Amino acid sequence: MNLIFIGKSGLFKKEMALAKARKILSVENLDASPDFLLVEPENQKIPVAQVTRIADFTTFAPVNAERKVVVIVNADLGTIEFQQALLKLLEDEPKTDFLLTCQQNLLETIHSRCSQVQIKCWTRGQLEEWLKQEGIAVDETAMLLCGGRPGIYREVVSETAFLADCKQLAENLINAPERAVIQLGALAESFDIGVEKHTLIVSFIESFLSEHVLQHRRLTVGQVLASIEICTDERRRLGKRGYGKTEMFCFYRKLYAILSGQQ
Repeated sequence: MNLIFIGKSGLFKKEMALAKARKILSVENLDASPDFLLVEPENQKIPVAQVTRIADFTTFAPVNAERKVVVIVNADLGTIEFQQALLKLLEDEPKTDFLLTCQQNLLETIHSRCSQVQIKCWTRGQLEEWLKQEGIAVDETAMLLCGGRPGIYREVVSETAFLADCKQLAENLINAPERAVIQLGALAESFDIGVEKHTLIVSFIESFLSEHVLQHRRLTVGQVLASIEICTDERRRLGKRGYGKTEMFCFYRKLYAILSGQQ
């Protein structure tokens, strides 16, 4: 049985794959099991050399279980060469279960040889219930930033400076829209916010403007809708390789022009 857990970051896909591995192998401590192998990216990439490691692991029969299990985290970060080599293992290793996690699609031929589990973002109710169980306070700014992803919520509230910046950004969006974009530019200049955090910020602006449209007395409906539209377009572009600070600042300039009434 080969499975792919597909969903956005922060949805505990790795934890789900590990839980499935424990169930298959009937063990609690996977690290102590000779029938388990975990493969994770290094520097945001899984090189083709990792396939040799997986092939060596699957060569021998299971020791304590009927099957072996390989968990590959963020398999979509595997190079094309890695994915092509992995495909051969999926076809040739009937005694091994492969459990993959990914955010973006893998090679179509890999998907065709695996069952797929779509992991959806949580509802607010689900997230609040989880926060209660974990003893974590509800923060409205973090709620908007995480987009229904508990793992992202936990990361955001632990980064107090980043969360404080986003709270200030929310205040500026209502009271001084043009200042909000200047703040974003200063943030990107001062800190390497990276594409992941930029993605959170863009989604946050989009959600905030959508939810608080009636509070924006300093913005016209046209300005709010135009801002939401370019945020939506930006989110689509963010998945592309080679996205960097130049592209970020291009977005900030466009957003500034709208919020300051220059467009």
